[in-house]
Amino acid sequence: MQNTNKAGNYRWFICSLLFILAMLNYLDRQTLSLLHPFLADKYNWTNNDYANITGTFQLTYAVMYLFAGRFADWFGARKTLVLSAVLCSAATIMHIFSIYIGNGLSLMFEAAGITISFSVIGFMFSRFLLAAGSAPIFPTELKVVSLWFPDKERSSATGVYISGASAGAIIAPLIIPPIAQKFGWESAFIVAGASGLLWLFFWIAYYHSPDILLKKNKIKQNEYDYINENKNETQYNAKSNEKKIGWTALLQCRQTWALIIGRFMTDGIWWFFIFWLPGYLKSTYGMQGKEVMFPLAVLFTMTTIGALIGGYIPSIFIKRGMDVYASRMRSLFIFAFIPAIAFLAQPLSPISYWLPILTIGTALAGQQAWSANLVVSTTDMFPKKNVASLAGLGGLAAGVGGITLAKTAGYLLDYYGALGKTADAYTIIFSFCASSCIVSWFIMKALVPKFQFAFEN
Repeated sequence: MQNTNKAGNYRWFICSLLFILAMLNYLDRQTLSLLHPFLADKYNWTNNDYANITGTFQLTYAVMYLFAGRFADWFGARKTLVLSAVLCSAATIMHIFSIYIGNGLSLMFEAAGITISFSVIGFMFSRFLLAAGSAPIFPTELKVVSLWFPDKERSSATGVYISGASAGAIIAPLIIPPIAQKFGWESAFIVAGASGLLWLFFWIAYYHSPDILLKKNKIKQNEYDYINENKNETQYNAKSNEKKIGWTALLQCRQTWALIIGRFMTDGIWWFFIFWLPGYLKSTYGMQGKEVMFPLAVLFTMTTIGALIGGYIPSIFIKRGMDVYASRMRSLFIFAFIPAIAFLAQPLSPISYWLPILTIGTALAGQQAWSANLVVSTTDMFPKKNVASLAGLGGLAAGVGGITLAKTAGYLLDYYGALGKTADAYTIIFSFCASSCIVSWFIMKALVPKFQFAFEN
């Protein structure tokens, strides 16, 4: 076994670039949700209108995520993330033209007999483009991690780049509301979009695969050997290179369905709180603008810590002699129970807004720890060249789950809101979020009770 200190740390520099891209991507995504209370008042959106806007992002993201994984396998990580960063930046800035775009597209909807607000149509189109750019990011980052890290470090590396999403969610409430309040809501989208372009310089300058950088003497031989020290997996990947593995073959594996079910049932928790928390604080406590800055920053700081801890815990079990799959499933079992604290969010809400913030923050910290291990617990069982394709299937399931939760939330909030019982709607939604990881773990364990490489009898 290689000494990690002698091996070098270029792989962690690469991981830091993945972290920053995830952070900037969530800054792009979070800008709309933070401006939602203001834009909803300005353009008279209902909760269902907002669910349609966010649902457009999630549906596009889910479908594009499926093909994005395949695209990343074919096109390569370096060029795929360049294209994603450019498109995300352009799409975020394009939000400022949503009203004009909506005016033009509304004529098409009217011709088809569909009546919908032009402002909703315009923002749906902007979210469509942002989703198309965002979709390749996480499956490609997962592919980068599989190329640059030995399997015992993958959960830690995955936890680092996933925590970038939480970091973006922390930064967004600290900078977006003040910018919007001082310079107008359009300026917030411009700042968020332009920041992503800065990342491109470092990615283009410093990223290539380990094989290429070794030939260029940019990484040490020791680090290259350490990255590829898992001999069993190396032999498995060598054998698997002889056969082409498509989606049909992937869907015949129990390991694939464990990932699909896990992501379908649990990723929607994160999506819901990302998109709906500012609206929850406004409807429950009348908070908006700068008032939500600090509470949301605290909440998403908690989720960042959760993602980092989630990546670290399995390594503790591995060092104690437990095999990799068993260590991750044990970690998932522990993390599955943390979101259950969300059951307390609504009962405690009349006391102080800080109690829902802290309980939801704890629940999301557990969900992010869960997510950091979920994506690698199954991908370890597949050839490296198919990791992004597998991640695409998982992302499709996650998107469909997110859409289902978002549309259900929009319906429940409008229905109970009309009855003057909005709190009841949040109680139902929070209860689902509290229990879904637990249910998911038992289904996954039943499908894959022990480690086994896919396609091996």
